Amino acid sequence: MNITTSLFSALILCLATMSLNFSTVHAKPIQLSVAVLAINKQQISLFAEQFYHFNNLQSDVVIDVDFFSDQGLKSKLVGWLESGKYDLIHWQAGKRLDDLVVQELLLPIDTLIDKKILTKNVSSQLLDSVEYNGSYQALPFAYYPWGFYYSKPVFSKHGILPPQSWSEFLAICDKLKKLGIAPLVQANQEGWPLLGWIDFLALDNGGVETRQEMTEFASAGRDSITRVVEQFSVLLDYGYFFAPDHSWRWEQAITLLLRQQAAMSLIGQFAESEIQAEHNAQIGYFPFPHSQANREYPKVAPIDLFLVPLASKNHEHLSSLLHFLAQPETNKALASGIGFLPVYPEYDGEGLSERALIGLQSLQKSSQLVPFFDRDTEEKYATNLANSIAHSILNGEASALEGALSGHDFVNSTNQALDYVLPEKLLNFTSFTGSRGTFFVSNVLSEVYKKLGYSLSVTRYKNLSDSLNSYKYGADGELVRAAVFNGQSEDLIQVPEPIVESTIFLVCHTKQACTGKLSPQVAVGTSIEILSIEDWWKAEKAIKQDYVTTSLMLQAFMAGQLNYMILTAADMAAYSGQLSSSSFRTILTIPFYHFIHKKHQSMLRDVNQGLKDFKQTPAYQDFKTRYWLN
Repeated sequence: MNITTSLFSALILCLATMSLNFSTVHAKPIQLSVAVLAINKQQISLFAEQFYHFNNLQSDVVIDVDFFSDQGLKSKLVGWLESGKYDLIHWQAGKRLDDLVVQELLLPIDTLIDKKILTKNVSSQLLDSVEYNGSYQALPFAYYPWGFYYSKPVFSKHGILPPQSWSEFLAICDKLKKLGIAPLVQANQEGWPLLGWIDFLALDNGGVETRQEMTEFASAGRDSITRVVEQFSVLLDYGYFFAPDHSWRWEQAITLLLRQQAAMSLIGQFAESEIQAEHNAQIGYFPFPHSQANREYPKVAPIDLFLVPLASKNHEHLSSLLHFLAQPETNKALASGIGFLPVYPEYDGEGLSERALIGLQSLQKSSQLVPFFDRDTEEKYATNLANSIAHSILNGEASALEGALSGHDFVNSTNQALDYVLPEKLLNFTSFTGSRGTFFVSNVLSEVYKKLGYSLSVTRYKNLSDSLNSYKYGADGELVRAAVFNGQSEDLIQVPEPIVESTIFLVCHTKQACTGKLSPQVAVGTSIEILSIEDWWKAEKAIKQDYVTTSLMLQAFMAGQLNYMILTAADMAAYSGQLSSSSFRTILTIPFYHFIHKKHQSMLRDVNQGLKDFKQTPAYQDFKTRYWLN
């Protein structure tokens, strides 16, 4: 071989080597696609910032991020897992993760990142939530507690401290209600926030086992259902929820706390995003108060995570990204930035609000975390239960919840009007508990006030004294009372036009028992404080036997524990099936009226005329039919 050929060959080899090196240095980076769930612009910015930072740290891969709403991501997830469209997907722990693991749609995360790194950088209680058959299936990156947000000014003014037990919680509710302050406001517009009650009450009445039963359709035992329903019923029986006939978003619930129109709301830490820095001193937080103050209960904590689809074509390129996301610095920036808690064990709460710090400490002390209810059950079942709780709050009794938990009833939405901003012209009227006829009146007056540009809400009280006391705290009037109510408060003005004429009945077991005067000192059940029949009580020389609710009184009557009871026409019709073999006689038929606070005296003429006009419409007759008043 001559020298020219040798030099030429060497030159070709050198150029080839240079070309290879040049190609390697300037190789096009691998594109990784990530799908993220975000609920607002703040969260989108936070995720985008962290992935942009990762892109700048290395040149091997480039992250492309797509953002989706909660519903948008849920609806597309299964398709993505089949197609491998995304290499990394934001998802949630609980049954929502379990179902994917069972179908073998995921690549275990510990095949891409060493277990030692995971156990070092992720708290063990969170890793437990993604561990299946010895493998970690996903990477937890954020979690948050549920509990009660409360109005600090209301608590402070009345010398109230956050409760440590359920009995203390009920005592606070009772005290606030007697002061004319609504103890609770519940976000109900989107349904799912209501499910927190099932989580906590189930944990309170049997622990994780009972809660697990309740996540499965019609699987809970009768005793467990009874205990949960009875505990929740106390809140309904005493009318502790603010404006239960109104539809509230969770953001509105926080606003109502700031306005001191309600004192407490059961909600997740995502509410932090709605509380501006200047309002921090006005809103506090306490964990759910369980029945046994000295016992440590599992905590409710939704967990957000990243998972890798088995169908992804870029598994070998994901390791560096997962290591980046698992670093404490990245985790703190990401989780804290979207309003949640970081997952690394050494996190001490630096930078958190007082509320979030209390939540963090309660979770860190817990021996076990459970997902939020709707993440741990079938969607249709969760929707049915949420609807049942909404109906129970609206109607002031828990039969809908009991039926849904038992698997007997399918509960439709309450179809309450959806308002996406808090009504500026919201009037809050008081009323008495115990009669379904009050719901007829609230529907009628809602239509009357709507024509005048106002929204209407109702807070119901068991006792007249509590109802009258509410006017000191801004109540706008009395929903419905008989004319005899006139003079009970100098703050109220009677609207002249009657809302409806209705009858009050004495119900007996037999026709003979209803004939003539009652035996002296006989017990007569009542669940309503009816001023109009005070003279009847004296004439009959009967003894009032008070019941917290009409349904409890009816149960006693049907069981033979009570021989007589007082019912309104609406309630007679509502329970006609159960009373088919009973007898009754009329005590009194009288008109019922609406009363407004004197601060609204300028509205009296318009309200009176509006009521007159509405009574002439088919809608008024429809309401009478719906509430058995025809």
